[in-house]
Amino acid sequence: MSPELVAEFDAWVERVTSNCGASVAAFGFLLYEHEDSFAVQLVGAARYVDSDPFGSEVLCSSGEDLLDLPRTTVGPEWQQGLAAATQLVRSYLARRARGGPFDGSTVAVGFVDGDMKVLQSAATPNSSLHRT
Repeated sequence: MSPELVAEFDAWVERVTSNCGASVAAFGFLLYEHEDSFAVQLVGAARYVDSDPFGSEVLCSSGEDLLDLPRTTVGPEWQQGLAAATQLVRSYLARRARGGPFDGSTVAVGFVDGDMKVLQSAATPNSSLHRT
């Protein structure tokens, strides 16, 4: 992964999450397939529900402010787009987990119309996250 893409991802995450409140207990990195890229949208919800993750109770969102992962950089296949997004999120969590916007939250990544993979579960059983 190029250092430029990592820096762009980090800045985008910081910008988007600065508008999210403390009541966000779950974050989702939702991928979309475009012709020349994979686009990532970040949403925050009051809870993570396995049957309908991020389908309701969305409290914050990057909206139309999507991060593009060019196919020329990450690869042309959907598996490569998903792998690149997952790597960016895992790297961010490893570097900025403590005290960062995702501290104590569930974090998931996946295609908007597909299965979500939970990369981090809520830190404590007494958190405001409700898994159903």
